[in-house]
Amino acid sequence: HTAGGLLAILEGEEKPSGKKHGRRTSSDTLHKLVEQAEKTQLVRLILDYCDEDTRFRNQVLSELEGTGEQMFAGIQRQIQASISINTDGNYIDWEGCDNICSDLEDALEQVNRRIQQGQYGRTPDILLYILRTGMELLGSADDSSGSLFDTISATLETIESAVSGLTERGDERKEWVQKLLDTAQNTAFDDWDDWRYSLLQNAALLADDKNEHD
Repeated sequence: HTAGGLLAILEGEEKPSGKKHGRRTSSDTLHKLVEQAEKTQLVRLILDYCDEDTRFRNQVLSELEGTGEQMFAGIQRQIQASISINTDGNYIDWEGCDNICSDLEDALEQVNRRIQQGQYGRTPDILLYILRTGMELLGSADDSSGSLFDTISATLETIESAVSGLTERGDERKEWVQKLLDTAQNTAFDDWDDWRYSLLQNAALLADDKNEHD
């Protein structure tokens, strides 16, 4: 089922043909082929495609790796590579900024899936890494399209969603509180009080008798 689901992700990335019936037929055929395939075939297909597509590799890690360690490392590599490719000298034009934001939002989608599945391992590190990266790009990227602002806002919304989930579960919160407070003190937020305040609000929501003094 896991292998079939991963291959279905590939099928879902195809561009719509405009013919719903034809697409449904294609999906049915794929489903049958996946069900009939040997496990070794599916493993080979998935691993081969992981080597070809970094985003798909990160999706696989997001779905299967419980701790989030490999996922976090993969996201960091992907984002740094994206920044390097889209930077000309010390400047990132609007198109490069949009490209980087696309990669940041892809990482954000992976984190959202983990949150929905109740997997919080390394989630604060990944979310705050995406947020800090976006904040640091504000001073060096042309955000004419507003994509960077949108990405930062979406990241803060995801942090709020994660905090809400943690509050309901009653999980250990001290690590989250400390990391939120540390990030809020980053100088990148000095001219963006609303965003800093949002982090502090989320930290306050996680306050309990063990960490309220922080």
